[in-house]
Amino acid sequence: MAGFKRNGWHISRTIPLLLLMGLIFFLSHQEGTFIPLTQVPYLDKLAHFSLYSILAAATLFALPDYLRLDVSWRVATAVILFSLMYGISDELHQASIPGRDSSIKDLLADVLGASFMTFLWFRVKWQKLLPLPEPALIKSVTHSGTS
Repeated sequence: MAGFKRNGWHISRTIPLLLLMGLIFFLSHQEGTFIPLTQVPYLDKLAHFSLYSILAAATLFALPDYLRLDVSWRVATAVILFSLMYGISDELHQASIPGRDSSIKDLLADVLGASFMTFLWFRVKWQKLLPLPEPALIKSVTHSGTS
């Protein structure tokens, strides 16, 4: 097993990503009558947004430490592009299923979900890199300015 762990990365970190990709494929492979999401307006878009935000989180989790902890546009763009590519393949797959079709609006919900989670992930990382000042320090600065 030592060969499967390199640079702070272990193959087991990809399991959530692969399981979620399998779930998305399974759901996409169902005929149109299997999942009656169209009864509630925009519920299908919310489902796409949610699944692809989780996909982005699973993708970030699967990255090796040196990339996952790298708060850069390069990593964020790669995660969003990966989600976009998987979304395109998902929409193409859906087009071949009876009762299903592909939709640019679904793809947009996918990308928005992935972008939202990627932004949220990096926002949390930035807060850890740039911690807020101690409350006592803020209090002493505000009181010294009023004297």
